[in-house]
Amino acid sequence: MIYTGFRSPLTIALLIQSFVIVAGTFITTGMLKAYGYPDEEIMIWNPVSVFVRSWGWWAILIPPVWLGTSLWRGIDTSSFRPAIIASIGVVALFLFYTWTATTVGHYRYNF
Repeated sequence: MIYTGFRSPLTIALLIQSFVIVAGTFITTGMLKAYGYPDEEIMIWNPVSVFVRSWGWWAILIPPVWLGTSLWRGIDTSSFRPAIIASIGVVALFLFYTWTATTVGHYRYNF
């Protein structure tokens, strides 16, 4: 029997993924704003952080598409195998957004 309820391990992992995506995009955008993006001319901006600021909201489509594809293909969402893979995705997204939020740019040094 395929359990597709709200409490399946895959659904919970994908909800956490969605939260990490939204929080990471907000935090990266806030850190760029705090450092003066785009007006600060003495900073060299991390292009990945700027990309997350501009296009990071599209990443919110990943968890629903993943869940929809899993249900369409008939994958048992109550098993822990898809949830483990989704949890690895949560950790990877968390590390990615932590990196983009903490390395928004560096100052230009003129020697």
